[in-house]
Amino acid sequence: MNLEERITYASDKFSGGYNCAQSVLTSFSDLLKKDEQDLKQIASGFGGGMGKLQLTCGAATGAFMVFSQYASIHADSDEGAKELSAAMIRAFEKQYVAVTGSLTCRTILGVDMNTTEGLKIAREKDLFGTVCVDAIVNAVEIADRVIRKCAAQGHRI
Repeated sequence: MNLEERITYASDKFSGGYNCAQSVLTSFSDLLKKDEQDLKQIASGFGGGMGKLQLTCGAATGAFMVFSQYASIHADSDEGAKELSAAMIRAFEKQYVAVTGSLTCRTILGVDMNTTEGLKIAREKDLFGTVCVDAIVNAVEIADRVIRKCAAQGHRI
């Protein structure tokens, strides 16, 4: 899949009921050579800022899982995979925060969706269809960029 296809895929999956983490992670299933359903199951609890706690953004968490899988495929050892994925996560975080303003779901959305009032505002303003979709697109774009840079440094894609 090219980047445009990945973005469309992730956005469509989110619109179709996948959570933000599932949408990002499964959009890289071809690159990771993993079954979409397996990846969907792995990421099922990470939407809404990890279990709807609104902590680390689910789109970012999905990207972090992509990096872990990618590093496990391309590193020479478990220790190497840990170091490579951590470096990729740090590179992603810097770029993602520059675009979204935060790594935290609650801050990105601007509401506490675990309150009646916050959820009402989120629905009225269509934050899930706008802000969350933007977060997913940003996560896919940045993850793709991080992976390509990693590949250019000798870790194949």
